[in-house]
Amino acid sequence: MNRKEKERIDRKIKSALSSENSKVSFILSRLELAPLISPRRTFSPDSMLKAFIFMDLKKIKSYRKLRNYLHGEVDDRRNIGFDDRIPTHQNFSNFERKLEKDDKLRIDYIIKEITKISSKYEIDLGRPYKNTLPETYEVGITKYQINNRKKELLHELIRQLMPKLKMNIKRNSKYSKKEQLNVILKAMLENRFAHSAAEDLRENGIKSPASNTVLLNLSKITVKEIQNSFVSLCNDTLMKAKRRRMFAGRKFDVAIDYTLLHYYGDRNHPDIIQRYDDRGTNKYFGFITLAIVEKGFRFTAYAVPVFDDIRKKSQAELVETLIKEARRWVDIRYVYADRGFGYAETFRALDKMGEKYIIPIADTSRLKKILNYATFPLVVKDHIRGGYTIPYLCLIKGAKGIIKIATNVRLNAKDLVLISRMTGLYSKRWGIETSYRVIKRGSWVRTTSNNYNVRLFYFLLGIMIYNVWVLLNILMASYLGNRKYGRYYVILKNTVEIFLAIT
Repeated sequence: MNRKEKERIDRKIKSALSSENSKVSFILSRLELAPLISPRRTFSPDSMLKAFIFMDLKKIKSYRKLRNYLHGEVDDRRNIGFDDRIPTHQNFSNFERKLEKDDKLRIDYIIKEITKISSKYEIDLGRPYKNTLPETYEVGITKYQINNRKKELLHELIRQLMPKLKMNIKRNSKYSKKEQLNVILKAMLENRFAHSAAEDLRENGIKSPASNTVLLNLSKITVKEIQNSFVSLCNDTLMKAKRRRMFAGRKFDVAIDYTLLHYYGDRNHPDIIQRYDDRGTNKYFGFITLAIVEKGFRFTAYAVPVFDDIRKKSQAELVETLIKEARRWVDIRYVYADRGFGYAETFRALDKMGEKYIIPIADTSRLKKILNYATFPLVVKDHIRGGYTIPYLCLIKGAKGIIKIATNVRLNAKDLVLISRMTGLYSKRWGIETSYRVIKRGSWVRTTSNNYNVRLFYFLLGIMIYNVWVLLNILMASYLGNRKYGRYYVILKNTVEIFLAIT
């Protein structure tokens, strides 16, 4: 291979890897390999070459397994260039025998470059192929069996988790824990108030307490008891995933964010914080949460209540607490946060813990001067902010202006395509926003209560059920023999329905 040819291949690989989608098959779909080889018959030479590269990168050991994989994964098959017709193992074998020496050198070079660049910039190419389950999993499994398996798995999870949910119901109470919890779950299922949910249950002849009774009992549980109860529940849920080695063999991106619940009561309430004006108030109940933002694994790992207006130093301490908790479950690749965390104290804390961060920052007078004469994309090295030296500041032109991203991920100022990829990486932070949007649609109780304990219980119960739902989908993927997590076999409302039916 001559130098020009290598440079052309490098440009194509970097361009493909700069995309937000880091799937191996998608990267290969951006490459044009047909001009590099002599035309062959039967199947497109371009697709056949991509299949060989894909097979090596995914560590698939035989042509039969490659064919079976492509048969089950429609997206990967189409990205490589095959439609409904897939080559047999004989086709692959014959094609390989007829390859010229230069063709083989090109394949090896492309594999080496993709591996090298993805490793350098920590681009996740996805899990290696592992055929641990039957390849013909769909044969003989009916919808009835699938629905039964959902209920069995959820019943098992509830039986193990629910005893740890503390509601401080006394033995001489007229209504049991199950009856009081049913009111909350009914309100959660239909996204309504506890009052109307309790009335519906009574009209249907089900023994149910009044909403006032439920809210009174919740208000008597201390904040520490609620926190300890839900930390224990979340830990158990994540431990079940970890024991099944769902987190093994890869690194995960995590995101930190504020979650704010609107408050309309006494402005001197000790548990509220002040933020921006929205929906007629600037007072909120606040939480800082950390969530895994990889598709199919979007667990909320930890949530910390925030009281009063948090200072930069205490914010950095909370970030340390969240990162330490996340490390118990996953190996962290990047930490994302919004510009509300873009302070020197936060950067210093993440650096001290050895974590790589990608966080946007607000404008400063010094930064505005740079923007006046800069050409984009641009990397500013050793940018000083609040006494802390940001190793790399990426300035990238976006649709709504210049995006300013601080990071300690090592960058080369000449790799403009990979610098632009920073915006694609940061967009994964929206995974945490997606999680809370799903929670609000599927497991959210409407309330006007100004009692902090009640609001905290509702919020953490929604997170707990959401985490169980994520775990349930992972377990269903394993049951059906699907090697690709991220498909949803159960919707969140169905999970709440089953909770209501069997608690």
